[in-house]
Amino acid sequence: MASSEHYRYGKIRLGGESLNNSSANESHKVIRDIAVRMKNRGVRLVSITGRDCDEGNIELIYVFDEDGVILDHRFVVDVERELDSISDIYSGAINMERENIDLLGMKFKGLTPGLLLEPEKSVIAPLRKRQEEV
Repeated sequence: MASSEHYRYGKIRLGGESLNNSSANESHKVIRDIAVRMKNRGVRLVSITGRDCDEGNIELIYVFDEDGVILDHRFVVDVERELDSISDIYSGAINMERENIDLLGMKFKGLTPGLLLEPEKSVIAPLRKRQEEV
């Protein structure tokens, strides 16, 4: 797989609307744009979940709650790519992003590891697939 990042939407329900989108090399911008748009609409951030999906790529799933409707935005990013944090938009995102740093080895600008795991004393990125698991 190419080292460039990409984002992918599953079917996302936005006020009854379904979107299917894709574009290369823009996920770091799109993540912030979506966070700003959601915040401006009064939508609550529920979770930022990451999963190791294949060689050097992580799927980040941003889950929002809009009046009881769960919205998810999914992005596949290169694990080595440093992403912009959305913690200036949603203050609770800082712990969610740091969890992904500790458990998956993600990088977010301005954030450091050490929320859940002690640096230098813990396994590095314990939720990443190891070569023998692939």
